[in-house]
Amino acid sequence: MSDPAPKCKCAFIKNLVLLLVLCLASALVWYNLNERALRQKENRALELMQEGQNKAAIQQFLELKQDRPKAADQTRLNAYLADCYVNLAEDPSIPLEESLKYYRKVLEFDPGKVPALIRERLTP
Repeated sequence: MSDPAPKCKCAFIKNLVLLLVLCLASALVWYNLNERALRQKENRALELMQEGQNKAAIQQFLELKQDRPKAADQTRLNAYLADCYVNLAEDPSIPLEESLKYYRKVLEFDPGKVPALIRERLTP
């Protein structure tokens, strides 16, 4: 007579491996869905920026900065934020002080995007 214990042990190992594969696949699917949602949110923020809705785009980019901790993502998002603030600062309908306020924000995110003459005025 054969011992039923080896069959049970083999079935248990198969089930365990299957469970691990399913968990890994689920994690991979979740990661991809999350990444896709973040990309869509970033694309929407870029659309807002292109439509001239810079304040709404800024909100989106700031939220994305919290969700994307990698340095490359932070650098890219900072550049987008700086672009939004430059767009706001260069609006001819706003007063000079408000424009300078926006340029100060540009300094926070990407100092290279502030024109030299304005940078001199902003730094003491």
